[in-house]
Amino acid sequence: MYKLRNIPFLFLTLSLITGIIIGQYTTIGLRFILICQIIAILGLLSSWWYAKKIFRSSISFSFLVVITFTMFGITMVKINNPKNNSEHYTHLIEQDNNPTVLNFHIKERLKPSTYYEKYIVSLSSINKENVNGEFLLQIVKDSVNHKLITGDSYITFNTLESIPTALNPNQFDYANYLKQQYIFHKISLEHKELIPTNSPVFSIYRIAHIIRTDIYQKLALYNFSNKQLSILNALLLGQRQDIDSATFKDYRDAGAIHILAISGLHIGILLIILSSILKPLDYFTKNGKVVKTIFIILLLWCFAIIAGLSPSVLRAVTMFSFVAIGMHIRSKTSIYNSLIVSMFILLCLRPLLLFSIGFQLSYLAVFSIVWIQPSLVKLYTPRF
Repeated sequence: MYKLRNIPFLFLTLSLITGIIIGQYTTIGLRFILICQIIAILGLLSSWWYAKKIFRSSISFSFLVVITFTMFGITMVKINNPKNNSEHYTHLIEQDNNPTVLNFHIKERLKPSTYYEKYIVSLSSINKENVNGEFLLQIVKDSVNHKLITGDSYITFNTLESIPTALNPNQFDYANYLKQQYIFHKISLEHKELIPTNSPVFSIYRIAHIIRTDIYQKLALYNFSNKQLSILNALLLGQRQDIDSATFKDYRDAGAIHILAISGLHIGILLIILSSILKPLDYFTKNGKVVKTIFIILLLWCFAIIAGLSPSVLRAVTMFSFVAIGMHIRSKTSIYNSLIVSMFILLCLRPLLLFSIGFQLSYLAVFSIVWIQPSLVKLYTPRF
């Protein structure tokens, strides 16, 4: 059994997770928690200075480390909550629920439902008053297959509505799922109600969309059917929106739905390919290995952005970034350390990922594989 003391980030990550859970399910004020965070940091520094002075660690230091990172988890939840921003749109619509002029741009396309095309959009203004925040846009499907492009801006005259919560016991609560992504409202309309502004918002997501579209169009030049193209789009780029419900159900019933999600296997193969292609850099310059490692990490993250930055992709790319660094310094870095550090970093940046089923199952699956695989090898080792 792997010794826990060899995973230094484990207790920090557990403390962070505890703080995120507390922050999500309590109504502690941001100002109060920031004061507590500062006090905890000062106490930790004082304890570290005292422990350094007497040349031995103390129980109080370990206790303060746990308290500090628990507070940090609560702080990150509160800071990331857009409702704590005075310019968030919810502060404006609470005063007025009448139809309003909404100016927004497309951020992300979601998997469509039977009747709607779905998008996550980012607000720019309401009735010409600058605001920020995101909401769900549902566009009624029609005979013309309209697909909005990431970054394109639109204006519409509509009312933001609350997303309905689950009505039946144990039913999937879509409203709660979106709430964990800080999406609290939606609008439903027909495509003709959208007025394009011809002033697209250029971002890394729009560039990624353009690259994905270009790859898709090049694949379409070959004699693939629409069904084959949709599966290729999922396998290569992590985009499953165009897979029809029947095909999706077939993969799900066969227990192979994970094949359509980009994860550690894809990123691991990509890391090996990039390492082989860039190997000549090891010999061309004095710092060739450093340059190669930086290039590999950059390319891995470029692929992650193109693939949509899903939890499985984020986990895999973050973990393999540390693996790439370990390959450079020739360190036999524990896979447990890589997993824990990648989880810690992701939760610091996006704390509510903790409540994502995809994020939970992704880490649980990899931890299980890493834990069980050595025991299986002892029982049976294939000849080839």
